[in-house]
Amino acid sequence: QIGAEVGLVSERLSIEAAAFEGGTFDTFGALAGVRLALFPTAWSTHAVLSGGYIKELYSGNGAWGRLALSQDIGRVRLVTTIHGQHVFADGRDAIDMMVMLGANVRLASIVRLGVEYVAQDIEAAFDPEEAEGGMRHFLGPTASLSLLRDRLTIGAGPAAGLSETSPRLVGRFTLAYAF
Repeated sequence: QIGAEVGLVSERLSIEAAAFEGGTFDTFGALAGVRLALFPTAWSTHAVLSGGYIKELYSGNGAWGRLALSQDIGRVRLVTTIHGQHVFADGRDAIDMMVMLGANVRLASIVRLGVEYVAQDIEAAFDPEEAEGGMRHFLGPTASLSLLRDRLTIGAGPAAGLSETSPRLVGRFTLAYAF
């Protein structure tokens, strides 16, 4: 995935866009949207609402919305993201839900270590007719480096699947730069 975000009137309102591929280089998707930070960036509590258009990897078009919350308590950071989307296509779920929970601690001025939990297709827990085949859970450690006065962030971590419908092992790598 590669994306960009550009501030509009203030640091609290921005537009964002991203493109992503499915690992086989023959499936591409994209999203575009608006992001609103509900609190000033100087606060230790952050709440961000965002939403917009999504083109799925396999050609479905839809709408998405997200609420991201984080709280810094000393060196500890707690984060939660709730993401929902609806794809406008026959045979699809009314809504696809994902929740991400994480905690990390700053060990040194540039190093954070933590743990992250992801639950995908949460609607399957309540709807036996769910279209994607069931809820998937992942849990794993994370590590990140904040460089160039927190303008460059590099992060990575593996995660183990916790349910039958989850892949046994997945990983992620992130690279972000703030201008």
